[in-house]
Amino acid sequence: MWSFTDFALTSENSSGTSMSTPQVAGLAAYVWALKPTLSPEGVIDILQKTSRAMPGDAACVDIPKPVIDAYAATLAVDDADALDPALANPMDAPARLAIFDVADSVGNTGSNRAFDQYDLSAFVDAFVAAGGTARDFSRFDLNGDGYTGGTARQARFNLDIDAASNYGAVMQDIDGTVVTYDENLVTDWEVLCYYAYSPLYAGVLAERTAVLGSHLSKCGAKTFAYISNSEFGTVSVIDLTSNTVVATVRVGDEPFGVAVRPGGSRVYVTNGLDDSVSVIDATTNTVIATVSVGFGPKGIAVHPDGSRVYVVHSLDQDVIAIDTTSNSIVATVNGGERAFGVAVHPDGSRVYVTNDGDDLVTVIDTATFTVVATVPVGGSPQGVAVHPDGSRIYVANRNSESISVIDATTNTVIATVPVGVDPFGVAVHPDGSRVYVTNSDDDFLSIIDTTTNTVAANLLLGSNQMSGVAVHPDGSRVYVVNRSQETVSVIDTATNIVIATVPVGFLPTAFGQFIVP
Repeated sequence: MWSFTDFALTSENSSGTSMSTPQVAGLAAYVWALKPTLSPEGVIDILQKTSRAMPGDAACVDIPKPVIDAYAATLAVDDADALDPALANPMDAPARLAIFDVADSVGNTGSNRAFDQYDLSAFVDAFVAAGGTARDFSRFDLNGDGYTGGTARQARFNLDIDAASNYGAVMQDIDGTVVTYDENLVTDWEVLCYYAYSPLYAGVLAERTAVLGSHLSKCGAKTFAYISNSEFGTVSVIDLTSNTVVATVRVGDEPFGVAVRPGGSRVYVTNGLDDSVSVIDATTNTVIATVSVGFGPKGIAVHPDGSRVYVVHSLDQDVIAIDTTSNSIVATVNGGERAFGVAVHPDGSRVYVTNDGDDLVTVIDTATFTVVATVPVGGSPQGVAVHPDGSRIYVANRNSESISVIDATTNTVIATVPVGVDPFGVAVHPDGSRVYVTNSDDDFLSIIDTTTNTVAANLLLGSNQMSGVAVHPDGSRVYVVNRSQETVSVIDTATNIVIATVPVGFLPTAFGQFIVP
């Protein structure tokens, strides 16, 4: 019996039935309790099939795999049919259900006999807090390596409930992207994502997207940037792992605004001269629908649950809501003179529209689709972004060379931050600590500290006519579109150093959230 003797994970080869028998008997009893229909021979079969060889150079001549793997044995209790979409019944996977059910029906620590959005949130919070940096053997260590969270440490896990406990390649559709996992080497994040997108998950799908959306890169799903090239009528698709353009999609005439649906399955692009919105299938990188809209569409944003797309028009002043299922317009409201940019509150309750013509931000209630407030800001407001916690809205005032900071509760400006010449694009870091502003007639990116509302750094890029800006969902990179140089600069957020430059199309703009949020 190979046994851990203390929390530091030292081990010893302890022989004799006095050491091994109680542990094996305890595991057998637990397996039997999980599945009382098992025969004694069935319990023995599970323990044998899931056993391992001796660690390291140790060897056991008489028995090839003498090490009982308690975690693997427990997982082997579950019925493979539990993950069959046609036969799915989470109750047929009692072991996995017990592992993932960590919260009750209102989100408190406990159980409700289901794996839902509350459990998902608890795991994500635990992963983010721990980060996989210290051995802790916590309740949330899914792959059994002793560390919670993190993306570097890997261990084996029988994802597809293979009764024979064979470990190999398995696939899962993660919001439209098919990801292949090696069961011999998976992280806690990958285990969580695999089951969150399996029939084991019984929660609200929109909540799953909201909880995991900014962490999908940790699930093994690739993240892409979508750059509208206004003179080419195309969108360049950049793989953010390799920082290379992997596809070019033909859209409408003079594409401008870009928004990516949470989860990344759809991309929406405004076409300024065609008066339309192109809907791109992100799996195939093809346009699957074209929606006719009003005159001069500019900014575009997607509701956090993916159900609506909001488009603003600089010529007819309308703000419209498009149903993403039918790709049809379902609501219209006046957004103000020369409506330009748009952003949605994280809870989906409000839409914020910049009015380039009357120096206002229009606040729209998404439930009634009516204007509930107008907020005076600086001259010619264009880019707009919302703090991840929903408390602040940041507006780029092009003619005032400033950023207005709006309190989302009172709808009043609480700070004005001077930046460079002609600020245009705005993006907020996922942790809410920094705001990135492109100064379209300067050659630097302004980085604002959100605690002090002051410019913490101006990053010289040597690029005139900077336009769009977006942050990688894991916060590690910022992407700046250089209109005159026809490139995208990739910036390391830890060092504020440009680490890559990606050539794209002619006169790129990419105004909006051009990376999955």
